[in-house]
Amino acid sequence: MGIKLIEVRDRGTFIPALAMRVTSTGDVAGDWLLRRGGFSLNGASIILIRLPDCAAQYDPYDWASRTMQTAHVWLLEHFEQVAHGAVVDVEYLLGERSAPKMSERFPKGMPAPERIHAEDEVKAPWSSPPE
Repeated sequence: MGIKLIEVRDRGTFIPALAMRVTSTGDVAGDWLLRRGGFSLNGASIILIRLPDCAAQYDPYDWASRTMQTAHVWLLEHFEQVAHGAVVDVEYLLGERSAPKMSERFPKGMPAPERIHAEDEVKAPWSSPPE
């Protein structure tokens, strides 16, 4: 299983979150429990957890907000490209902004080459802090 800590951003919204791709644990007992819980072991599921209130979903369409639903759907296709601390900007993904928001963890934000760019294309890993 892979785990990523991310910033989910939207209009006036900042949500620290944990995304976990569900895959085989390599352990018979663990894999049995995952299958009993309704999960496939091929990585098709991502559990997304809002850290402030621990609300979690594995089906992106079970979220009651566009923010979490949009971020979750996007993560299903781009999980491997996302690094810890990445910004998943819903306004940008929906074409409501011309550039993605920068991370709040850096005073001047994350450098442009390390953010998600137009057409959901990733130009470089998102993990490096600015120098």
